[in-house]
Amino acid sequence: MFSTMRNRPVLMVFVGLAGGLAIGTGMMIGTLVTLGHRQAAGFRPPETLLNAVATHGSDTFAMATGPVDSDVEGLFTLCFLTGDLQGWVIYPQSGQFGAHFHRNVIADLGAQEGGKASYVIVTGQANFQRAGTSGGSPAPSAIYVADANSGNFVAYGLMWNRTAARSNTPQKGTFIPLGRGSARDLQIRPTNP
Repeated sequence: MFSTMRNRPVLMVFVGLAGGLAIGTGMMIGTLVTLGHRQAAGFRPPETLLNAVATHGSDTFAMATGPVDSDVEGLFTLCFLTGDLQGWVIYPQSGQFGAHFHRNVIADLGAQEGGKASYVIVTGQANFQRAGTSGGSPAPSAIYVADANSGNFVAYGLMWNRTAARSNTPQKGTFIPLGRGSARDLQIRPTNP
């Protein structure tokens, strides 16, 4: 009788360990089966998780980035003092700036002369369906510039020569107005007469 009671705690420990081992083994098998089904079903995370552009500005200067080709983006700057919109593109093969674009936006926006200029610039993707000429094709980006004083805005595009970029041939061009409008329905009088 004493030997049965003495073995019983050992038996209970053995049963507890065996049960824990069985539960742990079942969880491990379940995890492996789940991972095996995901891989078999072709689950793969996307290679490109995010395409983003950046925009930043100060009192007298703003800049933005945006796509110019499938593998390269441009840097677009806007000087509030001069109204000059400029764009530069680094060629992927050389790692150097190879393209430059320019346009003065003051006349396009109908900005007031002599007042304190205040602009906003952002970029967006645009998939133009028209074929380009031998001088290039439309870049897949639109550059939006707005005059914060009047509310007038203009969308600009640029012609991109992929062949020139691949051969590291410099290219220059001008921004092309694509459309314009006004985000404000009323006229605001300037604060300084």
